[in-house]
Amino acid sequence: QPEPAKQPEPAKQPEPAKQPEPAKAAEKVEGPPAPPVEKPAPVEATIEQPKHFKVTFTSEGAAPSHWVLLDPQYKEDKPKESNKTADQIDLVRTRPANLPFVVTFPKSSFDLPPDAVWTQEPQKGDGSIAYVWENADARVEKRYVFEPKSYAFQVSVTVENKTNEKQAHFFQIQMHGWQDPSIKPGGFMSRPVSQTSGECYVSGKVHRKTFEEMTKKGGIEELGDVRWIGVGEQYFFDAVGLKPSDEQKRCNVFSAPDGSISSIMTVAQRWVPAH
Repeated sequence: QPEPAKQPEPAKQPEPAKQPEPAKAAEKVEGPPAPPVEKPAPVEATIEQPKHFKVTFTSEGAAPSHWVLLDPQYKEDKPKESNKTADQIDLVRTRPANLPFVVTFPKSSFDLPPDAVWTQEPQKGDGSIAYVWENADARVEKRYVFEPKSYAFQVSVTVENKTNEKQAHFFQIQMHGWQDPSIKPGGFMSRPVSQTSGECYVSGKVHRKTFEEMTKKGGIEELGDVRWIGVGEQYFFDAVGLKPSDEQKRCNVFSAPDGSISSIMTVAQRWVPAH
């Protein structure tokens, strides 16, 4: 009989930084010390959809590090950064390892860190862009395919088992945003201020909380038929959805004191046949 699928566990919030421990006396080791393992330098690539957006991808996480809207009406004032000059809106507010559309596999047969450096595949000329990450046990391909004259696109993730035994994994995709934590909602006598929110659609209902609400009352955790997750501002909403399936999924939405907001979807355990 097939094994029952395990329920996806709640996504973990970033742990607070730990205090450094006292240095221990170095142990005597024969021979020269092993060289440090260096992380490959990330590489950037750009895709432009004329009159719509220009996106810069980084191989660190195989995710967009900038997503700039090109329509002249989509501008924002950032006086502290641009000397009161309005800039085109960049929808990406975060940095690796908390970029939008990051894919991980927590508590799985292989470990894919959110800030792992992927290898960009040769482009096919169809406007798509693809990345590959692999180790001795698994190969993961992530491909973005853009729809012409649109803001929409598709993301496909393919997992290949490189071992002689079946593998179990929990697929997880993340959306991240940020809001200046010093900015508070406007009141009755003050100008309203746009608030960033984390959202998810579960079993026919939208669940939404702003940064301010999560700071005071905590985030969101829902188990069921999660169709999409996202992070939104007043006029813009970045979301990712999965094709409908009978798999159980979990949505976790939470914030951190530094202003970061995360919306994460985790899918119930899946099995990949042996190679």
